[in-house]
Amino acid sequence: MKSEVIKKEPLSKNNGDSIIKAIQKTLNSGYNAKLDVDGFYKTKMKTALIKGLQTELNKQFKVELDVNGKWGTKTKAAVRNVRKGAKGNITYIVQAMLYNISKTIIQKA
Repeated sequence: MKSEVIKKEPLSKNNGDSIIKAIQKTLNSGYNAKLDVDGFYKTKMKTALIKGLQTELNKQFKVELDVNGKWGTKTKAAVRNVRKGAKGNITYIVQAMLYNISKTIIQKA
């Protein structure tokens, strides 16, 4: 029996979420995340978002977290409430996290 080679289809420019691409670009420029800008939420992006949050918590609230991209007890304890009208990079990071969580939930439904 002859085996067939399965050819991978090239990604079209329509693949990937445009909002996720914008988030990836922001993480790359603002936090040196070195993410592929492909519009897909992956583990490396989750880590970059947590690093961004840790960075902003350190800047804005002087909590001295290790910026390691891990959601641990110190990061969890340092998180502040984001209220209506809040602005700044921490708000952007939280919104980006929520957007990606909502996309994950919808995809699993």
